[in-house]
Amino acid sequence: MNITVFWILFLILWGTVPLMIIKGRKDSNTLQTAPSKNSSKKKGLFR
Repeated sequence: MNITVFWILFLILWGTVPLMIIKGRKDSNTLQTAPSKNSSKKKGLFR
């Protein structure tokens, strides 16, 4: 593999991974708050 192609791919990887981590953290916060509202209304063995 050409060394310039390797460095281009390496820098692209280092640029996209933090963006994916930050986006995943923002999405997980919105998903965790929604079920907590309905959890008090559930009746059953596991609350």
